[in-house]
Amino acid sequence: MQRAAARNKLGDRCPASGIDTLQSVTDIQPSKSSSESRTGARYSRDMPSRGLTPNTAKSAELQIIIWLLEAGWELFTPVADLYGTDIVVRHPATRELLAIQVKHKQHGSLNEGELLKTWGDCPSFDYLVFFVPARARGLILPCKKLVKPGKMFIFYSKDSDGYSRGAVRKLFKDYAFEFGAVPPERRAAAFAEFLSAVHVLNKSDRETK
Repeated sequence: MQRAAARNKLGDRCPASGIDTLQSVTDIQPSKSSSESRTGARYSRDMPSRGLTPNTAKSAELQIIIWLLEAGWELFTPVADLYGTDIVVRHPATRELLAIQVKHKQHGSLNEGELLKTWGDCPSFDYLVFFVPARARGLILPCKKLVKPGKMFIFYSKDSDGYSRGAVRKLFKDYAFEFGAVPPERRAAAFAEFLSAVHVLNKSDRETK
């Protein structure tokens, strides 16, 4: 019942992380009976809730998961992250399974548009979601756009101070989203719609080659 009530509380924000969320997931504790019957472990309702540190890789990944769940997408998380896949989603229209890796800017870096390549010549996932929670913007990139020499991707142009945190570079403009002006309650739908649009564009590009 607690989980069902939490799912109905749309539009709340997690104060510790700035995440658009139904309810802080650490605040949803299973009842004593249900936790004991499933795991044999006891959960105390007096346990302190641990908020997520804002603007980290984990908070970015959680935000993407919440948006997709709110938009009604079926979602899975790998038990073992062996091939760089953070989440797997089933497209609600085509029923395709899409492997997604979620990345965030390097912690503490002023170059928010830089990403170090951590895969080989070709990624083993389908899409990279690069997300900057502090500015509610990012990119959804198909794996073919992630094949390049060198070790660093630079998604945003340099600002007046010389840091990669300006406008998105022309090379990536078709894959960029900005939700700063989008109301929090609309962002889940907006993200899911944009992911679908990128997927259609990616399939169209493959079919024309």
